[in-house]
Amino acid sequence: MAKITAAHLYEERQLCTLFYLRNPNVRLIYVTSMPVDRAIVDYYLRLIEQTSLVSYENAYKRLQMLNCNDASPLPLSAKILRRPRMIEKIKSAIDPSIAYITCFISSNLEREIALKIGIPLFANDPSLSYWGTKSGSREIFSEAGITYADGTELVHTVDDLVLSIENFYTRRNFAIDKIVVKLNIGFSGEGNALLSCKHFEKGNLQKSILAALENHLEYVYELETWSSFVEKL
Repeated sequence: MAKITAAHLYEERQLCTLFYLRNPNVRLIYVTSMPVDRAIVDYYLRLIEQTSLVSYENAYKRLQMLNCNDASPLPLSAKILRRPRMIEKIKSAIDPSIAYITCFISSNLEREIALKIGIPLFANDPSLSYWGTKSGSREIFSEAGITYADGTELVHTVDDLVLSIENFYTRRNFAIDKIVVKLNIGFSGEGNALLSCKHFEKGNLQKSILAALENHLEYVYELETWSSFVEKL
């Protein structure tokens, strides 16, 4: 997260939940690391006004925007847990018998917040997070008989990566030009890299694949290097 400029802005992808305010019985508390620009909030509230019988003013008075005033790369939930007064502020503004928490990705941090506030967390159990990774998704698709992109199984070492690329390349009869190498856990595409097969030598595949990885891998993240990439395999 720290390597992504203004990563905290990804917290705004949940602003779609403001549309819950089209229900006049809903109150919503939205928490972010830094204040959300008022113009962005107004945009959503105006959409609500234009697509329902709820006025801008009515939706606005049922919305509470909170922020930690903290643009550090820490997860938002960690910032909230470091601020007991914010947790108390949330608790004082809700009816725990009907309130719940939603989030984009769940972890033990969100679970801890839910326990401290005493309301349900509407999200996947953190223990199931693996099934949302690239390899986990491929396993699920395979078991369910769903067609998915050709590729390889998850690997954790350079030797296994080279071998999997060799097997994949030969299985496709050497008829591919480029291969996408993905870290199993990445964010905003920053864990992706592109490998050109033009550097492969059929008579010396494994060594040429390793050399291509070390010298010609094109990273989405501009500050990535082979050594830093390998550390995250």
